[in-house]
Amino acid sequence: LDWTSLFFSLSFTFSIL
Repeated sequence: LDWTSLFFSLSFTFSIL
């Protein structure tokens, strides 16, 4: 698991919200 991918996923999730 990459921190970059995790951060990107969180950012994308918040973007949808």
